Amino acid sequence: MSDEYILALRKIRTAFGTQVVHENLDLTLYRGEILGLAGGSGSGKTTLLRQMALLTPAQQGEISLFGENIHKCHEKKLNLLRQRLGIMFQQGALFSGLTVLENIAFPLKEHTDLSKQLINQIANLKLSLVGLPTQVGNKYPSELSGGMVKRAAIARAIALDPELIFLDEPTAGLDPNSAAALDELILSMKKLLGLTVVVVTHDLDTLWHTTDRVALLGNKRVLAVEPMEKLVQNDEPLVQAYFHQNRAQLAKERAWNQK
Repeated sequence: MSDEYILALRKIRTAFGTQVVHENLDLTLYRGEILGLAGGSGSGKTTLLRQMALLTPAQQGEISLFGENIHKCHEKKLNLLRQRLGIMFQQGALFSGLTVLENIAFPLKEHTDLSKQLINQIANLKLSLVGLPTQVGNKYPSELSGGMVKRAAIARAIALDPELIFLDEPTAGLDPNSAAALDELILSMKKLLGLTVVVVTHDLDTLWHTTDRVALLGNKRVLAVEPMEKLVQNDEPLVQAYFHQNRAQLAKERAWNQK
């Protein structure tokens, strides 16, 4: 992780009608890190991810991405910034009517002028990078296991060689072995591709095993953002409550036993 920040959020306010989700929220993302976004249900993790990924705007505040103040960018510039990002949505969100290979190729067809042959070659390469065999490319999402769907969705997220990827609940719904294998994939891709990663997750094992820092959301703001070893010792009452439940303690013990 470097000292260079590639994404900064300052004084973010998000509201849906009278319901305020974020108020005066600050967060900085550094190049090369895996940042976890955690917090209780309703704390606005996915909403924040969508704002960071330029999918939805914040009502107030300032977001800087790759050195650009996005509020001063015209739509063409925003689209160029979006092409430097990759997103894996919850449950994969693959197009059901397209094969896996066609799903991975979709961003390349939309945003490049590459030939069909080259696009297929790149899509097959991305398929192999996430640990899926070539023959999976001809299958439809409904024919895949949950873990394979997640891997295919990550392959689509890296189709355009992004610098920054967002993963929304990547291990949700997976058995422990599949979840652990996906954690390893995230780590290996960060190292291999030099990615910066933001991961929204309830999976405490993922937070311990993959992240460099974790931002815990609560009370409409970031309560703390620290490596897990420090975060679990933070004196903030809401932080203590989140990380001292039984499941959190078991995840901590597993993490320490693996070291």
